Amino acid sequence: MVSDPKVGKTSLMRKFAEGYVDEYYNQTYGVDFNEKTIKLGNHEITFSIWDFGQPEFITYACYDSVAILFMFDLSQISTLYSIKKEWYKQTRSINKNAIYLLIGTKYDIFAEFPREIQDNITKMARDYARAMNASLIFCSAKYSINTVYKIFLK
Repeated sequence: MVSDPKVGKTSLMRKFAEGYVDEYYNQTYGVDFNEKTIKLGNHEITFSIWDFGQPEFITYACYDSVAILFMFDLSQISTLYSIKKEWYKQTRSINKNAIYLLIGTKYDIFAEFPREIQDNITKMARDYARAMNASLIFCSAKYSINTVYKIFLK
């Protein structure tokens, strides 16, 4: 998971791996890591989830990653621009074979915006997801909207 600080990487990771979300913000310095093993049919799959808050650490896990989640805060459109300007280019230079997902977080806040603003943000996100050849998912870790099976089992 890569993005600017305060986007919700740690919350989404904890919701999936541990079943809860911290109410208080603690910025990730460096790298945070969590694992969760789930059973799908007759198979066990272990998800190793890396949370990167700064670009200098991105090389360590993105090199061999199967999937990379580019996360942006739906209530702060500048975080989508950061993915376009910084995170995607850097990650793409490291790993061109990963599955890319563009994840809009804090859907619960976004849902309170006027419809016109929601439509504009949604259009920008869809256009960029298409350009990245990425799936687009909006979620809220706080309210368990599209968090676990829609994202990690995609």
